[in-house]
Amino acid sequence: VKEELRFIAKHFADRSHLMLTISDENFGIIERDEEIADYILECSKTYSYPLSLFFYNDKKFLKTSRNIMAKVGHMVSNGLTFSLQTDSPDALKAINRKNLSDDVLREGISWAASINLQTTTELIFGLPEETKESFVSALSTAVDRGFDAVMCHNLLVMDGTELSRKSYREKHHVETMLRPLNANSGYLNGQFVVERDEVVSRSDSVGYNDYLFIWGINLCILYTAEAADELELGGIVV
Repeated sequence: VKEELRFIAKHFADRSHLMLTISDENFGIIERDEEIADYILECSKTYSYPLSLFFYNDKKFLKTSRNIMAKVGHMVSNGLTFSLQTDSPDALKAINRKNLSDDVLREGISWAASINLQTTTELIFGLPEETKESFVSALSTAVDRGFDAVMCHNLLVMDGTELSRKSYREKHHVETMLRPLNANSGYLNGQFVVERDEVVSRSDSVGYNDYLFIWGINLCILYTAEAADELELGGIVV
């Protein structure tokens, strides 16, 4: 791992604006991850790369993960992230997920604030048994908890997940739509190809108008966050 990090750091030393993404859904869950974080810092000092990071920390936010955030948290784009996905008991049951307790969240947010780290949560709209009302309530709860940023995502259907199974879709009456994935398109062997996301647009608990409503909320959150960034940089927002 260290050899790979050193190779990447040397290769991108002249492009320090590019972010290093660690493709680990629970970075900090094992003790060796702290040593890896130390080496990332060493590469940053030696090669000026990376200067910014993205990773998902250990969901339980135990000792190792906390030590890592104390060391490299200033480099992490979203700060300390608690990806809750949903606050709805029915939706959590439907996706077989258990979130952190309110006490753990409050303590984590308070700890991050004590060392000047931003806190972020991610919510996903379109989960089975989630309603427009329960999702809006989750957004309000996230603000009340003191998160600095709330990222609002549409539910994606990915190959190999339970949601991609025909039986699961039929059970929850899931309907989807396709959308282009950013600007990822071009010609491959003379054929025009486009990468796309498959997103949930309605189910037995939400309708298409609910989907559009939450998209509107998401745009408000996005542009409010961008405006705040501009103001912090001394820019003018029109």
